[in-house]
Amino acid sequence: MALFPLQKKPVKLLAAAWTSLISLWLTITGYIVAWILIHPLKLPLLRKPAGILYQDVAFPSPLDGLQLRGWWFPGGGTQAVIFAHGYRGHRNDKQFLGLARELVRHGYSVLMFDFRSCCKSDGFVTTASVLEQHDLLGAVQFVKKVKQVEQTAVIGWSMGAAAAILAARQTGDIAALICDSPFDDLESYLAENLSKWTLLPRIFTPYIMRAFEALIQQPCRLSSPIRHVGDVTAPTLFIHSRHDSMIPYHHSLLLYEAARADKELWLTDSAKHVESHLLHSDLYGRRVLSFLHRHMPRTKGLAR
Repeated sequence: MALFPLQKKPVKLLAAAWTSLISLWLTITGYIVAWILIHPLKLPLLRKPAGILYQDVAFPSPLDGLQLRGWWFPGGGTQAVIFAHGYRGHRNDKQFLGLARELVRHGYSVLMFDFRSCCKSDGFVTTASVLEQHDLLGAVQFVKKVKQVEQTAVIGWSMGAAAAILAARQTGDIAALICDSPFDDLESYLAENLSKWTLLPRIFTPYIMRAFEALIQQPCRLSSPIRHVGDVTAPTLFIHSRHDSMIPYHHSLLLYEAARADKELWLTDSAKHVESHLLHSDLYGRRVLSFLHRHMPRTKGLAR
């Protein structure tokens, strides 16, 4: 009778050892993957704008003083539009310059800049809008104080759209928002969709998320547009493709429903993630300009 407990004990110890090893493997893998995610390759600035007047500019992030760099396109008026790119992007994303040209032709100045750790800006960590929202606040202050702009709009894509909502609830200096393909809450979005970015089974997701928060020393809950969009007073245009597989369009639906300020929702078809402008460029430009004309009417004067 006494032999059975003695036989079971090694089995239990072996099972506990295997469980610990698997947990350790998942934890180490989580940290490796999270480190890669927050240190994406800095894409080089391969070309500069041609055939349009621009200035190289730099300004600090109010959070930690990191120098953020970009281009300023003067439009001849006192209104400006700030472009906020997405994760792994930079100011020279293929769709940006054409839209900037169109806005400048209609009298709006444009600021295109790189978030922290992207392209020419300082920094080594990308945080999917947790810290980038502060970079955007720095951009808003730059166009107001240095360029003496009277009214500022922000158009953001994906991560940049989420950062725009988070920044807008902290300042009254944003007169209009255009949010293309935002997520509604970073924590729940990653829990549900991180495997799309990592291509790993979902069993790794909680380990990667814990490592992500530990490495950036910030909780994901600091990026929750759905919790704050109701506090935003700026009129907002939400744009999302029904065929977006990376951030499904129901995120914009939820944000639109939660927003309390003047709001519009435009759902496009056939486009992949943040590619509505590429697929519907003429209509996209008209919708953006129409929205800006209504909510940020042009005034006389000259920005610097």
